[in-house]
Amino acid sequence: MVYPRIPGHEVVGTVHGIGPHVSARWRLGQRVGVGWHAGRCENSEACDACRRGEFFVCPKATGTGLTVDGGLAEYMLADQTALVAIPEDIPSTQAAGLLCAGLTVFNAIRLSNIRPGDTIAVAGIGGLGHLALQFGKKFGYRVVAISSSPHKRQDCLEQFGAHIFIDSSAENVPALLAELRPTLILGTSVDAKSITELTPSYPSNAQLVILSEPPTRDGTLSIPYLPLLFNRNSVAGFTAGTAVEAEHALRVAQLVGITVQVEEYPLEAAEEAFATIKNARYRRVVVM
Repeated sequence: MVYPRIPGHEVVGTVHGIGPHVSARWRLGQRVGVGWHAGRCENSEACDACRRGEFFVCPKATGTGLTVDGGLAEYMLADQTALVAIPEDIPSTQAAGLLCAGLTVFNAIRLSNIRPGDTIAVAGIGGLGHLALQFGKKFGYRVVAISSSPHKRQDCLEQFGAHIFIDSSAENVPALLAELRPTLILGTSVDAKSITELTPSYPSNAQLVILSEPPTRDGTLSIPYLPLLFNRNSVAGFTAGTAVEAEHALRVAQLVGITVQVEEYPLEAAEEAFATIKNARYRRVVVM
């Protein structure tokens, strides 16, 4: 990252200006969003990943708020390939949380090979996890919430759709998962140690998908290889998706009734929102 840099990668606003050679799909005053991936690279015509629309695996991928300025400002510049059309009846605060957190868990579930009726375990119930529970329930899976915050039990079971809540601060997670036999485990807010503890509980043909960075970047996973080999299990990572996939996620969320839990802050209080981010229950949105 090169500083100074404006953060903010779940952005919703209106189009105030349009450059040359921009598709007629985008118009002044239109409400749009921008997620984590900031669009195609500068050499998109020759880049195989960008030609396939897979901007997120491009070797020179751009990230909103990381390699290009983000949306915690009055104005931002966005590539048209990163723009997401926001449906009129989705509030901006709801749409914002679906552009990265929602899209990440939506794609992770949608692109897995699990079947309706299978069990999904969601490890970490925060900004991503509370949405993963909802999508999992709406898609027809048995959903297990795993959290070290026992005060979230009621929310998970009564509000987010979890069928089972496991308190990882007091219960034996591997033993319980061995009984529940999830075919998909989503690591949404976990460290290397807790991920390692999940792996012995795999049933056959199970997937562990890591969806977020650990609290520190020096974490190393230690995974027993025999269960992977003999049970045909897999470990993968996943982040967000394209603008087209974000529009799909928004439509589905609207149809099935996904609700993003948000705490709203004005732009003047953005620094306070960041300074106390560890106290956030699920998601924080800066509104201006």
